[in-house]
Amino acid sequence: MLSAIALHHIAFGLVLVSGFSLGLASVLTGLGLMAVYASRWLDRLTVADGLVQRLSVVSAAVVIAIGLSLTTVSVLT
Repeated sequence: MLSAIALHHIAFGLVLVSGFSLGLASVLTGLGLMAVYASRWLDRLTVADGLVQRLSVVSAAVVIAIGLSLTTVSVLT
């Protein structure tokens, strides 16, 4: 928006910001709906209890591993 103001294209900047905001809102709404329907679907499965618990631990381990690797690379360079 600041560059659009500097270039005297305020309307274009507003269109870009509005488009980005609408896109972000639709993606977040879609993810929220997907999470709600996925949890309802997983509640119906009896096998899902152990699976969900294992997946949450695995996803946390992956996030920690990615964070540690990024930290290591940034410290070494």
